[in-house]
Amino acid sequence: MPRRAKPKSQRKNWRWYASMGLNGLVAVSMVLGTVFLFTGAPTSSALPTIAAPTVDLNAPTFTPMPQATVSTPVAPTPTPAPTATP
Repeated sequence: MPRRAKPKSQRKNWRWYASMGLNGLVAVSMVLGTVFLFTGAPTSSALPTIAAPTVDLNAPTFTPMPQATVSTPVAPTPTPAPTATP
């Protein structure tokens, strides 16, 4: 029976460490999301409050635009020619 070769030891490269780190972040975010779901998110008084805009019902909602006036050009009236008297 042939002798088995020893398996090569596989070193962990940066991809393994990166994937383990990302898997850890996902697990932590899932735990925190579950905790905040049932206990409520932490409140901070440093956050600004945003008030809803108010509507003044007495204010006009439509402002009409000024109407353009169309003027017809006036033809000059001809002056009568002086008549010659003989």
